[in-house]
Amino acid sequence: MSGRQRVAFMFWLAACANGNPLFAADWCVGTGAQLSQALLGAGSNGEADVIRLQTGTYRSTQAAGFNADLAGNALELTGGWSSGCLFRQRGARSTIDGDYERPAMRIYGSIPQPRTVRVAHVAFIRGVDDEVGGLAISSTGAGSLNVEIEDCRFHDNTQTDIEDVIGGGLYVNADEVSVLGNVFTDNHAGNLGGAGAMTCFGSLGAFTNNTVVRNTARFGQTDVRGGMMLTGNCLWEVANNILWDNEGYDLQIGDGEATLRNNNLDDLLGTPMASSGNVNIDPQFVSIGILRLKRSSPMIDAGLNETLLGLPQYSFDGGIRIAGPRIDIGAYELDVLFADDFDPLFGVVDQDDAP
Repeated sequence: MSGRQRVAFMFWLAACANGNPLFAADWCVGTGAQLSQALLGAGSNGEADVIRLQTGTYRSTQAAGFNADLAGNALELTGGWSSGCLFRQRGARSTIDGDYERPAMRIYGSIPQPRTVRVAHVAFIRGVDDEVGGLAISSTGAGSLNVEIEDCRFHDNTQTDIEDVIGGGLYVNADEVSVLGNVFTDNHAGNLGGAGAMTCFGSLGAFTNNTVVRNTARFGQTDVRGGMMLTGNCLWEVANNILWDNEGYDLQIGDGEATLRNNNLDDLLGTPMASSGNVNIDPQFVSIGILRLKRSSPMIDAGLNETLLGLPQYSFDGGIRIAGPRIDIGAYELDVLFADDFDPLFGVVDQDDAP
């Protein structure tokens, strides 16, 4: 490396360390203050912003939590990056913690033109608010909004409004929605949709290879929907998910507005347009706090290898996504090729696995 290259490289590292954009709209952040600065810049610079979060825990000092305005442009927010954002380890996530005092994150705004928001490899935990628990993404205006959520964790978030329908862990109101390979545990909504509530107004929404467990709503009142709510005008494809042990209904869909394929779920509210390969059986998790599959689990090799909007790139622990002849149902993939003598490949332990 020449002297000039070395100087340029050190300048690049310094920009990362200070939470400044690497280029016009490319941010590397390592603290809550830097994340707030990046989100503020993303809402005002008119660029297609990329925000990379170094591995660690982020806490906002604002009562409203972390906020981003969609008036800027497209936004990609990804976690699990190394110091300086030089690389991202498979299976790693960054954590946004509401500390039971504030919501975790809200991305919203009026958009005049189409926007895409992608959030991946981030854990949203302990967010509390009457409108937003974990993560909320919504928009107004003439422009369409495409939302992609992949490999995220939503745990112990609470939305407290007993009248409004806004999910405890995740709330999305957009034209196109794709939610792939996420884990939802122990979230709560004051009204409906403990794990999440998503509305899609375009042509297609996808809810694929997610694990949704132990979420609650309304605490024992009638017509409880503690799991996931999928509504709107688009056609939802719901495939390869585990929706299990949620309070009341595990899944709500609009009549004739969803196809259900190869899911494991207990209580369903709504009539699907088409349904095939779905089961209602104990998924056999390793334990109440570790939602990986036992080797005896009927979820192994029981999913669909092809879905309309694709599959998660990796298993939730960073391993290969299809290890056998067919993908496993749920967010995790078990490498059965090593069932006789070894542990699964890429057994990266998520630091937030335990309840």
